[in-house]
Amino acid sequence: MSTRAISINPDGPVAARTMRSTSDTCGGCRALTLPAGDESIRWSCSIGLTDVRGDDADIDAVLRRADAALYEAKRAGRDRWANAA
Repeated sequence: MSTRAISINPDGPVAARTMRSTSDTCGGCRALTLPAGDESIRWSCSIGLTDVRGDDADIDAVLRRADAALYEAKRAGRDRWANAA
Protein backbone atom coordinates (compact mmCIF):
# COMPACT_ATOMS: atom_id res chain seq x y z
CA MET A 1 0.00 0.00 0.00
CA SER A 2 1.24 3.47 -0.82
CA THR A 3 0.27 6.67 0.97
CA ARG A 4 1.04 10.11 -0.36
CA ALA A 5 0.14 13.50 1.08
CA ILE A 6 -0.80 16.26 -1.34
CA SER A 7 -0.92 19.83 -0.13
CA ILE A 8 -3.02 22.43 -1.93
CA ASN A 9 -4.69 25.70 -1.07
CA PRO A 10 -8.42 24.97 -1.67
CA ASP A 11 -8.99 28.62 -2.63
CA GLY A 12 -5.87 28.85 -4.79
CA PRO A 13 -5.72 28.95 -8.58
CA VAL A 14 -4.61 25.33 -8.93
CA ALA A 15 -7.24 23.81 -6.63
CA ALA A 16 -9.80 22.91 -9.32
CA ARG A 17 -7.11 21.45 -11.59
CA THR A 18 -5.63 19.47 -8.69
CA MET A 19 -9.03 18.06 -7.73
CA ARG A 20 -9.75 17.07 -11.36
CA SER A 21 -6.34 15.41 -11.51
CA THR A 22 -7.10 13.58 -8.27
CA SER A 23 -10.36 12.25 -9.73
CA ASP A 24 -8.49 11.18 -12.87
CA THR A 25 -5.92 9.36 -10.72
CA CYS A 26 -8.68 7.40 -8.98
CA GLY A 27 -10.19 6.56 -12.37
CA GLY A 28 -6.83 5.38 -13.65
CA CYS A 29 -6.45 3.06 -10.67
CA ARG A 30 -9.80 1.42 -11.45
CA ALA A 31 -8.54 0.61 -14.95
CA LEU A 32 -5.52 -1.35 -13.66
CA THR A 33 -5.71 -5.11 -13.26
CA LEU A 34 -3.09 -7.64 -12.25
CA PRO A 35 -3.44 -11.19 -13.58
CA ALA A 36 -3.47 -13.75 -10.77
CA GLY A 37 -3.99 -17.24 -12.16
CA ASP A 38 -7.58 -17.58 -13.37
CA GLU A 39 -8.57 -14.31 -11.72
CA SER A 40 -7.53 -10.67 -11.80
CA ILE A 41 -6.72 -8.35 -8.94
CA ARG A 42 -8.43 -4.99 -9.34
CA TRP A 43 -7.06 -1.78 -7.86
CA SER A 44 -8.84 1.02 -6.07
CA CYS A 45 -7.61 4.42 -4.94
CA SER A 46 -8.35 6.60 -1.91
CA ILE A 47 -6.74 10.03 -1.57
CA GLY A 48 -6.70 12.56 1.27
CA LEU A 49 -6.08 16.22 0.37
CA THR A 50 -5.20 19.13 2.62
CA ASP A 51 -3.42 22.47 2.52
CA VAL A 52 -0.55 23.95 4.50
CA ARG A 53 -1.89 26.51 6.97
CA GLY A 54 -0.13 29.36 8.67
CA ASP A 55 -0.92 27.97 12.10
CA ASP A 56 0.49 24.48 11.39
CA ALA A 57 3.15 23.81 14.00
CA ASP A 58 5.04 21.43 11.70
CA ILE A 59 4.66 19.11 8.73
CA ASP A 60 3.24 16.44 11.03
CA ALA A 61 0.13 18.62 11.54
CA VAL A 62 -0.37 18.73 7.77
CA LEU A 63 0.16 14.97 7.44
CA ARG A 64 -2.30 14.23 10.27
CA ARG A 65 -4.97 16.27 8.46
CA ALA A 66 -4.21 14.55 5.13
CA ASP A 67 -4.35 11.16 6.86
CA ALA A 68 -7.73 12.01 8.42
CA ALA A 69 -9.02 13.01 4.96
CA LEU A 70 -7.66 9.76 3.52
CA TYR A 71 -9.62 7.68 6.03
CA GLU A 72 -12.72 9.81 5.37
CA ALA A 73 -12.35 8.91 1.69
CA LYS A 74 -11.92 5.22 2.55
CA ARG A 75 -15.08 5.25 4.70
CA ALA A 76 -17.01 6.78 1.78
CA GLY A 77 -16.16 3.81 -0.47
CA ARG A 78 -13.63 2.83 -3.09
CA ASP A 79 -12.07 5.23 -5.55
CA ARG A 80 -12.81 8.35 -3.53
CA TRP A 81 -10.94 11.42 -2.42
CA ALA A 82 -11.65 13.79 0.44
CA ASN A 83 -10.38 17.28 1.21
CA ALA A 84 -9.60 18.25 4.81
CA ALA A 85 -10.22 21.92 4.02
